Amino acid sequence: MRHNTLKLKKLKISQNNSSNIRRNDQGIFLCRKDLLFCIFCLIIGSGLFVGCLNNMDGLYENYNSQFNYDVQNKTITPDDEEFDETQMLREEYFVYDNATLNISAPYNCASYSWSVIDMSTGFNLDVKPLPNYKMTGREFVTYIPDSEWKLGVTYKLTLKITNKEGVEYKDSCGIIVYQHYNYNLED
Repeated sequence: MRHNTLKLKKLKISQNNSSNIRRNDQGIFLCRKDLLFCIFCLIIGSGLFVGCLNNMDGLYENYNSQFNYDVQNKTITPDDEEFDETQMLREEYFVYDNATLNISAPYNCASYSWSVIDMSTGFNLDVKPLPNYKMTGREFVTYIPDSEWKLGVTYKLTLKITNKEGVEYKDSCGIIVYQHYNYNLED
């Protein structure tokens, strides 16, 4: 009898071993899934970690480094040797009929003078300052819909500045007002 119980125990052990083998087969399969999931998480996690190493300034610098700028870091004033009075204004400005025109003169001047001439009539225009806007003289600001400016007419804007030593500089530009088209097709 004892001999039979040993056989039964061996039989139970062998049945357990066969079921363990199946579990191991399933376990290996699950381990492959787990391994793939861990690798995926590791890749995503390392990408996020490296991405978090850059702060916003670094992101801006990386983006802006792709472009080549011809902007001077130094603001040129009439007292500087490289100051050129013909470079104070562009040659022409194009402005929407429902926009604000805002042009600034160089810093550190004793006086600023702006004048606008309608080239079709030759008359000076009276430029009204914006409500709630403090005109300092250095800026030329006008809201086109509230002004006398007409569509398709070329205006000549003249800037005269005087530096602190009394030397006068002058530059002028053309300003053309054109209609801003509304492409809203629902109307």
